[in-house]
Amino acid sequence: TKQIIDQTKNLPTVAGSCVLRVTFLMPPSKFPKDFPFGPDIDNYLKRFQDALNNTIF
Repeated sequence: TKQIIDQTKNLPTVAGSCVLRVTFLMPPSKFPKDFPFGPDIDNYLKRFQDALNNTIF
């Protein structure tokens, strides 16, 4: 979260509607054996959006 805030703190705030596209590049070690398509990324997305709320939103 701190990294996201640090990297976006100098960007202008979003003034209107926008589209947010997020790509998570996860190493294979993050994929549980019982879920081969990857981890549940909801928690990652929430933390990412919370960090952006502190800077550009």
